[in-house]
Amino acid sequence: MKFEKNFGKNFDLFQIWGIISIVLFLVARFFPFFKYNIPLCTFRRVTGIPCPTCGMTTSFVFLTHFQILDGFYASPLGTLVFIFSFLCVIYLFLTIIFKLPKIKIVMSRKEKSIFMIVLVLSLILNWIYNLHHLL
Repeated sequence: MKFEKNFGKNFDLFQIWGIISIVLFLVARFFPFFKYNIPLCTFRRVTGIPCPTCGMTTSFVFLTHFQILDGFYASPLGTLVFIFSFLCVIYLFLTIIFKLPKIKIVMSRKEKSIFMIVLVLSLILNWIYNLHHLL
């Protein structure tokens, strides 16, 4: 894997995720999820078991309210996604406001495969965590 500077004028993937993350953070912070007790997971409502990503919205809500442990307890994977999203927001501001060069990550086919395996394993581990909480 290598990192290259990217001086293109178009938004890159990290900047786009940074923009999406700002919206997600605002919704998680200001929408009254807990007040209205909205069922967030259709899969869980239908099957009675949590999905692999169950708890991510709740995790984001807790984390935007600075309830770190509750956010982690709701979804460890959600906490990692939150941290990544927060870093993308910082990256977005650094590249737009301070005109720092954008980063382009170049991965070999093997590195892409390893990355995908790590993503799938993360989902599986999060699902095991969710199923354990159900018991």
